[in-house]
Amino acid sequence: AGTYAGGIFKSSDAGASWAAVAADIRGQTVNALALDASAPGTLFAGTFSSGVWRSTDGGVSWAYRAELDDWWETVNCSITDPNIVAYSGVEVWRSADGGGSFTRVNGWGEYYGDPLHKLHADNPGLEVIWVPGAGERWFPCTDGGLYISSDRLLSVTNLSLAGLGVSQYYDVHTSVNNPYRIAAGSQDQGYQRAD
Repeated sequence: AGTYAGGIFKSSDAGASWAAVAADIRGQTVNALALDASAPGTLFAGTFSSGVWRSTDGGVSWAYRAELDDWWETVNCSITDPNIVAYSGVEVWRSADGGGSFTRVNGWGEYYGDPLHKLHADNPGLEVIWVPGAGERWFPCTDGGLYISSDRLLSVTNLSLAGLGVSQYYDVHTSVNNPYRIAAGSQDQGYQRAD
């Protein structure tokens, strides 16, 4: 399925042709679309103008589910449970009732008290992947690094605390006396120095 300002279009021939679907969502600008692999035909659509919508018939008809607050055009859903859907913005929001209601995974300020188990603020990505031998894994992508969840966002673990160089730098300086001494000011990871 594909989206554009006039609604949602579907292709059954690998994109050679497209047919309009979703009569009851037409006129909405669909900014994000998620396909639920656990329930063929179940789709979630996110719109800035009205919120999240759900289809259980491959996008032919849609039901409005809830308003999206704090949304950065990222919606994704479980690949094993058709009732789990999440969206993200400054924070990540999770639904266990097919998008009817959402709860915040954690407040962004909680990160500073427990960076291993609390999401950092600003979440531009939210990926769901099937890992052979391990099952479904969620990967919230934050400005403070990459996280993993094995329980559909009920808990998260920060993968970026060691061994994964993750920072956004405002400025970097090197020493004229020692070219291996580097000082950097990062957006959310503080002052950093390497010798």
